[in-house]
Amino acid sequence: MGKGIGFKKKAGDNVEESAVEKEFTFLRKSMRDSLLDLYEQLPPEEIDLVVGLIKEAEQTLHQNYFLSLYVSLADHIHFAVERAREGLKIKNPLVWEVRKFYPDEFNLSKKYIQRMNRSLELDLDEDEAAALALHFVNARQENGIFRNTYEITHIIDDILKIVRVHYHISFDENSLSFQRVITHLHYLGQRLISGDGTTKMMDPFLYEQVKNKYPEASQCVDKIVTYLLEQRGYKLDTDEIAYLTLHIQRLVTEIEN
Repeated sequence: MGKGIGFKKKAGDNVEESAVEKEFTFLRKSMRDSLLDLYEQLPPEEIDLVVGLIKEAEQTLHQNYFLSLYVSLADHIHFAVERAREGLKIKNPLVWEVRKFYPDEFNLSKKYIQRMNRSLELDLDEDEAAALALHFVNARQENGIFRNTYEITHIIDDILKIVRVHYHISFDENSLSFQRVITHLHYLGQRLISGDGTTKMMDPFLYEQVKNKYPEASQCVDKIVTYLLEQRGYKLDTDEIAYLTLHIQRLVTEIEN
């Protein structure tokens, strides 16, 4: 990456090293493929927004982030834009906690949400700002990847088994849609284990809307909810159920297509 790095260039031309501001090198092929697949799907304005925000965060917060942030953040933003244009608003039960414990990331994300609303003509709110802020928190290089990795891994594996059996499908574990679900389940598992989740009803309208629109995915998630409660002792609120339903619907749709 670099300002004007592709100006008057075509495939096969050399790039002056002095114009290069950042290089991306992935140790795992799956991560590289995920980045390529995702950014081929994104419109240029979304790519510019993502790259600009990460650069601003590095400079403002004086942080170094894992390169996976370019995948997770871009994917989250693209999904948020799609949901906003479809009129689906998801309440984030962690807004208060994010605002309190990660004020720098939260305030920066609020600025970014305002920028998105202006440039893309959306109406995103603080719930999305909190979600974006968590991406920055989890991508800090000094933080490691996730806490409680062992239990979270088991939860993810069991949930994927439920989805696989319910739909009688297999997953392409290198696909972008699969990586999206894995990322969401990591965050979900981390919130459940750390006790950051909430069990009160936040937005019953959203829950009913998603349940009626995607009945098959909703039935699958009902099985996951039962598993988490009876086998793990974790209770999901209606917003988590709705969000998980959307992710599973998206995964299955991409597999079937």
